[in-house]
Amino acid sequence: MAGVIFEIMKKELSSYLTQKSTILRNVIFLVMFGALTIYNLMRLVDQYGSAPIYISAGLNVLLALAAIFPVQMAGGISVMAFPVERDQKTLEHLLSLPLSDRQIFLGKFLAAVIAGITGLVLIFGVVFGFTFINYNVSPNALFADNSLNLMAFVICPMLVVLLILLTVVVSSRISARETYIVNIFSVFILLGLNIAVATLNIDPVTFNEVVAAILAIGIVIMYVVGTKTFNRESLIKSL
Repeated sequence: MAGVIFEIMKKELSSYLTQKSTILRNVIFLVMFGALTIYNLMRLVDQYGSAPIYISAGLNVLLALAAIFPVQMAGGISVMAFPVERDQKTLEHLLSLPLSDRQIFLGKFLAAVIAGITGLVLIFGVVFGFTFINYNVSPNALFADNSLNLMAFVICPMLVVLLILLTVVVSSRISARETYIVNIFSVFILLGLNIAVATLNIDPVTFNEVVAAILAIGIVIMYVVGTKTFNRESLIKSL
């Protein structure tokens, strides 16, 4: 089963990453969201100073903004997981292969997850690279803040995975390409909540722990919904 899922995943990634327009679009968005995050970080540092505690607090909010890039990058696969197959008239062939519904769903999902996590690594590399070099702050000093650790290594990856799951599930039922807008809107909700937490002096560690728990529950629910309800019969009817 794992080998079949891997083959579907590899096909999806190969089709996605070999398109020059896709690569160009992702580079543009990487630069745009990287610059936007860095610009806002610089404004915060100008206002409060470059002490690691202030930089960590600022990044705890701004990483939600940076997370828009990996969501957008993964959206190129997750939003189009089934609509593109419909448009290219290859969906019927895919569904005729001796594959289980779970294998098809997981192959599409894992391809998008890899794209999303890759995007997350890229944007974090840009943001943290700038922070370490420009402000001469060490990783140990920056990540002494547990709220930042939760945001960078738990919340953002889980948010990307949850939104990818949601999009793949939705794209298997409708062909609307505008589904990714819901994902971007969801990231902005998290960004707004983080700003509210910083403004209202709510304990950021506690808030991030609650968010992480909610995201974990959401991932489990969407995974079960996706793997249990996906079926090729409904897709065949949409051809």
